[in-house]
Amino acid sequence: MIAPNKTTKRKPRNAERKRFFAIARVSSTAQEKEGTSFDVQEAALRAYAREQGGEIVRLWRIAETASKSERRASFKELLALAKANASNLDGLLVYKVDRAARNMADYGRLLELEVTHGVPLIAISQPTQDTPAGRMARNMMAANLITCYASRFADFVGRVAPRDRQAKLPGLCAQWTSAD
Repeated sequence: MIAPNKTTKRKPRNAERKRFFAIARVSSTAQEKEGTSFDVQEAALRAYAREQGGEIVRLWRIAETASKSERRASFKELLALAKANASNLDGLLVYKVDRAARNMADYGRLLELEVTHGVPLIAISQPTQDTPAGRMARNMMAANLITCYASRFADFVGRVAPRDRQAKLPGLCAQWTSAD
């Protein structure tokens, strides 16, 4: 798991229970079949929070199928509330690194929460060590996954979607998303 960057000045909380924000994000209906549906993510996030002696005080369910303005409003709200409540949070939980954000710019905004505000980004099914090398590994994983998804999606839309409006998006970048 990732803890706040050691250079972050964060006051320890005097609370009995840990408090987390969480994001459950789906990009397509195909994720329902791949095991990363909202329900699967939410159950795992809540179980993790309980195992850590805490609770999720706010959960955002972000569907990439929602309108762009709805997605952006939810993400902006998450960022604003996390910054405003940073001293009362023990982390921002995501199911997997690729569920954290839809692009590298948004991922960078989440990392800003960790580095500047001391709210660690915790990928519960892909834990990394609380070291510079562990953070680097998580960030490289995120960069590879987000770039791969964007590239494969653009290729799919350009080749298949114009000819077949009923086409289903194939599993993307599966070699990096397995739990193994």
